[in-house]
Amino acid sequence: MKQSKRLFLILALLFSSAIVFAQEKQITGTVNDNTGSPVANASVLIKGTNVGTTTDANGHFSISTKGPGTVLEISSVGFESKDIPVGQNNVMEVVLDAGKSTMQEVVVTALGISKQKRQLGFSITEVKGDDLAKTNEVNPVNALQGRVAGVQIDQGAGGLFGNSKIVIRGNSTLGTNNQPIFVIDGVIMDNDVFGGTGRDFGNDLKDLNMDNFASVSILKGSAAAALYGTRAINGVVLITTKKGSARKGVGVTVNEAYSISQPYSGPQFQNQFGGGSVGGFFTDNRDPNYQSDPWTTKVFPIDPISGKPYIDHQTGRELENWGPRMEGQDVTNYDGTTTKYLPQPNNFLQAFQTGMGNNVNVALDGGTEKSTFRLSYNHNDAEGVARNNNLIKNAFDLRATHDFNKFISVDVSAAYSNFTGKNPPRLGGLDAFGSFNIGHMYTWVLPRNYDTRYWMQKDKYTSILGGVPDPNNQNEPNKVPEARFWYSLYNDNYVQNEQLVRGRVAVTLKLADWAKLVLEGNFNNIYSKTDNSELGEGINFSGGSYSLGFNNKQSGLLKAMLMMNKDISKDISISGYIGAESQKNRIDYDSSATSGGLNYPGGFFISNSVNPQITKGGVRSRKNFNSLYASADIGYKDMLYLQATFRGDWSSALTYSDGSGNNF
Repeated sequence: MKQSKRLFLILALLFSSAIVFAQEKQITGTVNDNTGSPVANASVLIKGTNVGTTTDANGHFSISTKGPGTVLEISSVGFESKDIPVGQNNVMEVVLDAGKSTMQEVVVTALGISKQKRQLGFSITEVKGDDLAKTNEVNPVNALQGRVAGVQIDQGAGGLFGNSKIVIRGNSTLGTNNQPIFVIDGVIMDNDVFGGTGRDFGNDLKDLNMDNFASVSILKGSAAAALYGTRAINGVVLITTKKGSARKGVGVTVNEAYSISQPYSGPQFQNQFGGGSVGGFFTDNRDPNYQSDPWTTKVFPIDPISGKPYIDHQTGRELENWGPRMEGQDVTNYDGTTTKYLPQPNNFLQAFQTGMGNNVNVALDGGTEKSTFRLSYNHNDAEGVARNNNLIKNAFDLRATHDFNKFISVDVSAAYSNFTGKNPPRLGGLDAFGSFNIGHMYTWVLPRNYDTRYWMQKDKYTSILGGVPDPNNQNEPNKVPEARFWYSLYNDNYVQNEQLVRGRVAVTLKLADWAKLVLEGNFNNIYSKTDNSELGEGINFSGGSYSLGFNNKQSGLLKAMLMMNKDISKDISISGYIGAESQKNRIDYDSSATSGGLNYPGGFFISNSVNPQITKGGVRSRKNFNSLYASADIGYKDMLYLQATFRGDWSSALTYSDGSGNNF
C-alpha cells in the first residue's frame, strides 16, 4: 500500500512538473522580408502585453511565452504587422511584407511629437541612429553626409575632431552661422562655427554618443521648425535617444567599430626644378654667393670657402623653385652634409600619418510592464592623420521610464561624457611663411627637394644651440628652412578637456483619454579646460609660454505642455497642444597665461612667467528666453489636413561685465 502511495506521489510530481514546464516555453526565430533579407530591430511582442524583444542585425530573436495559446505580434517600420500563433512551434520563420504605403510611417517631429507622415505639411527626413553609429565619426554631422536630400555638409580642416558645417536648403540669413540647432530629447544644443584661425577643437556635438541615437529627424523649412522659434530659422536636427523595452531578464548589446584613415592625395606639384632664386626677376634679395649675373636662374650658389655648390637657403623669403633641374647632382644640404639633389614627389603626404579609430559601446537594457531602462557606456580612442593629433572620450548614458499608475508616468535621462582632445592642426599661419600651417608651408614655402622624413627627425629640427635652428644666426650650422613646424609639432601641446553633464525629467499626467499634461525640466552643462604649453624656440630654449583656461557653458529649461487628440466625429479629428517654456543660458570664463617667456625652460606653470602673468575672467554672455507656443491639426477622413502653429519668444541678453543685467 505504501509503495502504491509513493508511486502515485512520484507520478503526480512528474505530471505537475510537466504542466509547469509547459507554461514556460522558449521560442526562437528569424524575421526576413519577402526578398529573404533579415529585418533588424523588428518588434516582437506577446500580444496583449508589454512583454517583448527586438530582432538583432541578422533578424534573429528569442522570447519566453506561457503556452501554445500565445500570439506573437511582429512589426517593423515600413512593413505590414503580423500576428503569429505560437502553437506547438519552438522555432519560427516569419516573413514580413512591405507596407502598402510609406505615408503610414510614423516620424518624430518638433518638440518630440510623433506623427504619421501623411499628416505633415512640410518635409522631414528620418535617419536611423544605428546607421550613423556605423560610420565611426567623432562628429554626428559628418555621419549625415550623403544621407539627406537638400542638406549640404562641409567637413573642416581642423583635424580629427574639428568643426563641420551643415546647411539645410541653403543659407537663410546674411550672417556667418546658417546652421540648424540640434535638439537631443528636448535639450537644445548649438552647432557653433569655427572662427577660421587658430586650433579647432570642434563644438559641443562631439561629446554626444551616436550609439545611443534611436533616430535623427531633419526638419526642413520654416514650417517644420516654427515651434522652436527664431533659434530654428535655419532648421532643426532632432535626435531621439534609445530607451529600454519590456523583456525577460537584461539584454546586453556590444558594438565595436574600428577605422583606418590614410591620406590619399594632395596638391599637384612640379618635380623638375628645386629650390633656388629667380634673381632679378623678383624683389627678394638674392644669395650673394651666386657667381652669375642676377638674371641667371637654375644654378646653385657656390660656397666661397669650399668651392662646392649648395642648395640656396633662401633665408628670409619664400623658397621659390627656380633652382637647377633635379637630376641627382651632389650638392651641400642645408645642414652642411652632402646629399643628392633629387625631387621628393611624396613629401607633402609624408607629413601625415595613418589615422586609426576604435569605438566600443556596451549597453544594458530591460524592463517590465511598468518600467524600462537602458544604460550604455562608450569609449572612443582615435589618432588623426595629422601627427600628434588624438582624442579619448568616455561617455555614460542612462534613460529610464516608469508608469506609477494609469494616470502618471515619468521619463528620466542623464548623460555624462569626458572628452580630451590634443593638438588639432593650426589653421592660418602666424606669419607670411605659414610656418604652422602644413598646407601653406608645402605649397608656398618649402621647395620640391625638401625631404620630409629626413627633416622631421628631432636632431634636424632642434639646434645644437638649443631651440629652433635659426638660418639668420651665423653660429648656426643648420640652415634648414622652417624647422619651427616640426619643433612645434613635437614639443608644444595644446590640450582641451570637456566634461558634459546633461539631465532631463519629464512627467506625463493623463487628464482624459484624449488629453494629457507634460511637465519637463532639463539642463545641459559643458565644462571646458584648456592647457597650452610651448617650449622656447630661442637659444638655450629661451622664450616659451604656458596658459591655463576654463570655460563653463550652462543652460536650463522648464516646460509645460497641454496636449490633446480627439475625434470630433466619424470624419473629423483634431489634435494639438499649448505650451510655455523658459530657458536660461550663461557662459563664464577665466584664464591665466605667462608673459615674456619662461624663467626655467620647459617649466610649464603660471608662476614661471618672466613678466607678471596675465589673468582674465568674467561672464562672456548670458541670455534668457521665455516662450509661448501652440499648434492645432484638423483632419478630415484621414485624407485632408489643416495645420496652424504659433510661437512667441521674449528674450533678453542685457548683461554687464560683472554678470548683472536685465535677464528677466
